Amino acid sequence: MKYRIEAEGNAKYRVVDSDTDEIAKLKGQLQTGLSRQLAEAVSGYLNALHRYDEAHGGHSEEH
Repeated sequence: MKYRIEAEGNAKYRVVDSDTDEIAKLKGQLQTGLSRQLAEAVSGYLNALHRYDEAHGGHSEEH
């Protein structure tokens, strides 16, 4: 998977780009300080966009 979640401590999580090890952005916002449930949802969404882009050779939307 291109995007993964990592624990930050205090029950907070971030979404990380596995290719760059940088915190992922969604609509210009760093995906950090999230609940586990939200981090899982965001990483799932970003991974789905990435799979779509790879299959169709384009950018499905700015993320």
